[in-house]
Amino acid sequence: MATYSAKGVNYTNYDSTPRAMVESAQWGGRMRVMYDSYTETAAGDAGSTIKVGSLPKNATFHAGYVITSKSLGSAKYKIEIGSTEVVAARTHTNALYDPQWFGKNAGTVTTAESDITMTTSVAATPGDAVIQVAILYTVD
Repeated sequence: MATYSAKGVNYTNYDSTPRAMVESAQWGGRMRVMYDSYTETAAGDAGSTIKVGSLPKNATFHAGYVITSKSLGSAKYKIEIGSTEVVAARTHTNALYDPQWFGKNAGTVTTAESDITMTTSVAATPGDAVIQVAILYTVD
């Protein structure tokens, strides 16, 4: 396979003469974090929805992570920003406090203020589990 040299879309615009405008949310913008935590006081039934935050209009989603204080066993969760799925149903059996990163649909821009929800499925989540969610995004 031959080697090659290429530029990404934004770098091509930045490196052009004259320099083309680059979307500030994608180049030089300030990264922001929406973070929240939730403690299951008892086993949470499958199908439960936890609202963990909200992103403002015109926010660009880049990535996020989930950390739990204990394995969620066979329980699965998905995360949505508005109606856009950013985590498909998955289990969280990582070591305690080991972040599980996600970035499905990275680059999606919200068209209105959008709730961030985590919905469980398949099995109940264990009681006393602390679930932490962080979303990385830009708005400028």
